Amino acid sequence: MQTVVFIIGTILVMFVVFYMFYVSYSNKRKTTKLERDYSEFAKNLPDDDGTVGPVKIKSKKVDVVGEQTEPKPAVPAGSPAEQNEPEAGVNDGTGAKWAPFYQFNILARDHKPFTLAQLKEVFAKEKLTYGEFDVFYKYDQQNANGKNPDIFRVGNLIKPGTFPPQLSVNYSGTDANEDWSTKGICVIMFTPSSRIAENRFVMTLKFVENANNMLDGLVCTKDLKPMTDDIINSYREQLREHDHV
Repeated sequence: MQTVVFIIGTILVMFVVFYMFYVSYSNKRKTTKLERDYSEFAKNLPDDDGTVGPVKIKSKKVDVVGEQTEPKPAVPAGSPAEQNEPEAGVNDGTGAKWAPFYQFNILARDHKPFTLAQLKEVFAKEKLTYGEFDVFYKYDQQNANGKNPDIFRVGNLIKPGTFPPQLSVNYSGTDANEDWSTKGICVIMFTPSSRIAENRFVMTLKFVENANNMLDGLVCTKDLKPMTDDIINSYREQLREHDHV
């Protein structure tokens, strides 16, 4: 009897070890493939005529408790050459750190740029508003007249970072501009006042997931690396700490 129990126990242990190895190997293989795909994609991003370069979406500077001061061009979104510096963190004196903004890039796959019709459908479905600086905004209807009224902003990954007005559902002009397309979009959430940051991040992430499902793109970080669950969890932890300052 003891021999049978020992054999069964050994088989179970071997199965668990094999399963853990298999999962680890599969995840590593998947990550390696993603990194290779993104690397190859980044090599083919356009250079200066439609360049993915120093795109800027202007914002108001946000300090540690979310107070706003003068407007300042702040956010680069694009080429790895422009984005080698680490994202700056904010320290509240207690060791908690978070970034002044959080960014997701959605890249078009297989040299098939996102068309005006595709993006118009996404932005309309998600109820984004075309506004200042010719980018799209997702507004917090409960906080529209207070601090940090927009939850996130969506810009064009191709500089100068703007979208044509034809993308707006309220466009009343006559220019069809059907040939317009882009290699990618960037979704940027500026860190708001405490107590609402993590909740807004969840809403931003939900938009990224929905938009990417509709566009069948590739979600990556601001330096065009694969956006992983670990990175997303680290962002949420930073914002959770920020909310409890």
